[in-house]
Amino acid sequence: SVSIHHDKGYISIYYNLTTISVTKGSSVSSSDAVIGTASSSFHFELRKQSSSGVEVLNPKNILQKRRK
Repeated sequence: SVSIHHDKGYISIYYNLTTISVTKGSSVSSSDAVIGTASSSFHFELRKQSSSGVEVLNPKNILQKRRK
């Protein structure tokens, strides 16, 4: 799995990758389109970290807002 820590406490997590193109501690920018390749059972999770803990978010709600 690969976890990417974003601004404002967001964390995206990618599971079941068949290959991983990044290394632990490396920086990933928006121009880095490939972090790995996915299998047919690919899983994506989005979380938000705050002072009260970590909340699991529905990625559809967040990604649809960003498309507009």
